[in-house]
Amino acid sequence: MADILYVYKTSIYANLTNKCPCRCTFCIRNNTDSVGSADTLWHKHDPSMEDIKKAVDDFDFTGYKELVFCGYGEPTSALDNMLETAKYVREKHPDIKLRLNTNGLSDRINNKPTAELISKYIDSVSISLNTCSSEKYDEVCRPVFEHAYESMLKFAEDAKKYFEHTQFSIVDTIPEEDIKACQKIADDRGIYLKIRKYSAYIYTVVYNVLSGKMTEEDIEETVSDAFIKLWQNSGNLREDKPLLPYLSVIALNLARNRLRENKSYAFCDNSILEAVQGDDFFEKIEKSETVNMVL
Repeated sequence: MADILYVYKTSIYANLTNKCPCRCTFCIRNNTDSVGSADTLWHKHDPSMEDIKKAVDDFDFTGYKELVFCGYGEPTSALDNMLETAKYVREKHPDIKLRLNTNGLSDRINNKPTAELISKYIDSVSISLNTCSSEKYDEVCRPVFEHAYESMLKFAEDAKKYFEHTQFSIVDTIPEEDIKACQKIADDRGIYLKIRKYSAYIYTVVYNVLSGKMTEEDIEETVSDAFIKLWQNSGNLREDKPLLPYLSVIALNLARNRLRENKSYAFCDNSILEAVQGDDFFEKIEKSETVNMVL
């Protein structure tokens, strides 16, 4: 059974569903089966409230100050269970702060306005803005809904009215001009913009492959090697494609290679570079006969 509650850094995370209306090119679940203390975050089916309550009862909350609804799916795809879980955790652990990490598409998923409802149970919300326009959002996040970017912005505007704290988030791999445009989008709505450093994301990719198998020094060296490898192949990068998915593949394969004794790292040839940067790059990576030799 997949982990329902797990720990990442200093917070508890709740993994209630694997359903998601997006197929983001940078999503970490494309690279690894787990994050933090979890063994796996892939559910065979969504956990029931009975399963969730048992997980909460069995978990030692001592020393933790926050629980975050964030797993290998969009939490609001299991809206009723999420709200019931928040209520249950609040009753048992009233001092715990509750946060929702979301793609902001809850209204479209649930066919109704949801920000006010969610705010009655959860303290703060972090919304993945990801980029600065609807066109770029569709390319990077690949949502099933039309006009998803506009729906996400509307949810954010509603959330600002009701939550104790609302923020947008982006990763700093997008172009500087896009970061500035995202900042303006946030400022115009009076919403804080959190710019996440992609080095932390790459560390997570490597950590989930090497943790418990190799030393912290090995993990840090592998992260450094990923950025070096990126620089060595910078001449082959396509400027019209996001950097993070490509860098994630580099890090993932370097970490896997660390586990193979007497296995030297191989540079990508141009065909593989094109594969990992295409619109369907994860599908191409899985199908590539040479992926296990890449990097």
